Amino acid sequence: MFHSVHLTPVGIDELPTAGHPLTTSLWASIKHKNGWTAHPFFIPSSEKHILVLSKQILFFSIGYVPYTDFEEVSQDLMLKITDEVKQLTRLPFLFIRYEFAYGLKRTGSWSHRRVHSCPFPIQPASSVLIHLNADYETVCSHYTKRARRALRKSRQADSDTILSDKQASHIDRWMALYQETAARDGFYARSREYIENVLSHQGVHLFLAIYEEKIVGGVITVESDTHILYLFGATARNLPFPPGYQLQDAVIRYACDNDRAVYDLHGIGTEDDHLSSLTLFKTSFGGEVVRRETGVDVVRHPLAYSLYRAAEWIMLTHARKRR
Repeated sequence: MFHSVHLTPVGIDELPTAGHPLTTSLWASIKHKNGWTAHPFFIPSSEKHILVLSKQILFFSIGYVPYTDFEEVSQDLMLKITDEVKQLTRLPFLFIRYEFAYGLKRTGSWSHRRVHSCPFPIQPASSVLIHLNADYETVCSHYTKRARRALRKSRQADSDTILSDKQASHIDRWMALYQETAARDGFYARSREYIENVLSHQGVHLFLAIYEEKIVGGVITVESDTHILYLFGATARNLPFPPGYQLQDAVIRYACDNDRAVYDLHGIGTEDDHLSSLTLFKTSFGGEVVRRETGVDVVRHPLAYSLYRAAEWIMLTHARKRR
């Protein structure tokens, strides 16, 4: 697939607007506003783009590729891309972390001393993709009985969903629900500043569930010309219906109405882990379960990287104990 690995720097506005949202100019702009520097490149031999994000930490830069959108990759390819990115940006990279596209294949040997399996992936190992190459009625005909029953309860309770104009009062209420949900379910909640920065972009949407004139749930999505990606969600408890189902149904309807091809629900667990209920929920909309290969860190300074990994492990262990 790759006969050479020559990279050509391009502007953010030259990144694709179609494909998975994590590869697009919109995502580069979102991350730039949240403290990362975007380095977009084009690989002429494969007609592929790659988005490298960087952030300064002490004397080094940390590199991150959120979605390596190739069909297959080799260890040699990752090493060559890393070295060329270093040369073109002139940044003192400690390492570059690559997360792979769903279905991407790792070929050949992966035993080089500079290549390490990603210890703490940011992107989920598995997800559910809902293919939207049909009208809304056809897509929702694949919902499970569980989802249909939940949607029926929402209708009986006269609950509604809206696409928010992202006014301050909507964000206030959603943030309160989001923080409650994080404390209840034990996940790390992003700051209000981060959420507001994300929501400030066109192409990022806030869907809200309304019950008895109150906001009882909401999800945030980001879209490209072809895909929609779920980012964040929060719902209230102790209601006569589960609002999460009607929210996801609203996103699916929006996606169908706007000719999007795929909705990525972004993250599930396995049948026997603590995310089993999340998996049951997200698979109830009839999508395809997909998995990704474990990402890799390609290292340029081995000793400093060992110290960074130790600090990263301590920080994440501490965060888990606080849940």
